[in-house]
Amino acid sequence: EELRERKLKKPTKKFSVLSPEKAYILGVLCGDGYINKKAIRFEIRKDEEFIKKFSGCFKEVYGLKFNYYYYKKRNSFVLYVSPEIICRDLLSYGKFGCFEWKVPKEIRESDDTNIVCNFLRGIYDSEGCVTRSSIMTSSSNKEGIRGVKFLLKRLGIEGITRFTGMKFWWGFPEEDLREIYQISDVHASSTTGEGWGITTTESMSCGIPNILTDF
Repeated sequence: EELRERKLKKPTKKFSVLSPEKAYILGVLCGDGYINKKAIRFEIRKDEEFIKKFSGCFKEVYGLKFNYYYYKKRNSFVLYVSPEIICRDLLSYGKFGCFEWKVPKEIRESDDTNIVCNFLRGIYDSEGCVTRSSIMTSSSNKEGIRGVKFLLKRLGIEGITRFTGMKFWWGFPEEDLREIYQISDVHASSTTGEGWGITTTESMSCGIPNILTDF
């Protein structure tokens, strides 16, 4: 009964307008979120500041507070949003599956730089990394990445797009691995259960320094 009440809970704010906070939510969902008609689920390892911001955007847009929780087994934070009216609203901007997501039309055509920037921030916060000389994101979705590049160009930021030919379940072609590793300044692995991963050996053989856990 309690779960049903949460699903039927209605926003206390008008939410039809595309705000910077909603643009951020859409960016996170494009980057690494999960949504269907009934619920939104997002999990991030260790980064409480990020999930606190993500949760706060729902409060700002819809007037409802959603508490995240700490999942000790995976050392991660999880946010679950269940009102169906919120799911329907966000899904009205497009699909968000790994191979299906696109930059929403409303974002592409927006003249509001703040909205565009917050959408991009959502993508890079959820599915990006920072090196000394660059900010990168990756996806198996070519059209989605082209849309991100289009937005960056509108902001006067030139980006380099490299389509690696990686197949989702099979990884990168072996002949391309050296070039891919050498794009990076360092290889970092935060695993607490893998031991000696193959990526450690591969990156070291390409001359890339490693940062590893000692568990």
